[in-house]
Amino acid sequence: MNENTKSQSIDSSATTTVVGGGESTASFSTPQISGRDSTSSAAPEEKFSEVRLTLLLVSGKRHTFEFEPNDTIGNVKKRVFEEWPKEWSDEIPAAATNLKIVYLGRFLEDVSTLETNKIYAGQTTIAHLTIKNTVSSDSEDPKSAENAPRCQCTIL
Repeated sequence: MNENTKSQSIDSSATTTVVGGGESTASFSTPQISGRDSTSSAAPEEKFSEVRLTLLLVSGKRHTFEFEPNDTIGNVKKRVFEEWPKEWSDEIPAAATNLKIVYLGRFLEDVSTLETNKIYAGQTTIAHLTIKNTVSSDSEDPKSAENAPRCQCTIL
């Protein structure tokens, strides 16, 4: 076989065995071995120029959005807020600033881009989306600064 050949193959043949004057024939085949993976029958994935970002909520609900690689995380959160999926209607945030995206264990900064966070075009990436609760300022709250106990001590 030529040294420059990158794939090799093994052919099978029929085997004939003579036993006690009678003749029996057994056939077998071996798979062809080659330099390419022949076990994969799936078609290659379609490549796309956008980032496909699947966002996963704490509840387990997920939705896939498409963005440009140079979109900032702030723009991503704004667009997710504006295009909030109907199946997430029970978890609507008050504003886009209440959304946090977690990828590879890090909260992504609003000024960074998808590409700088190693979220590239041509593949689907899964990230977690958390909704930060808003704190309402209620004057009836016993822990508010106005209702907090104050020291009445006098230093002489």
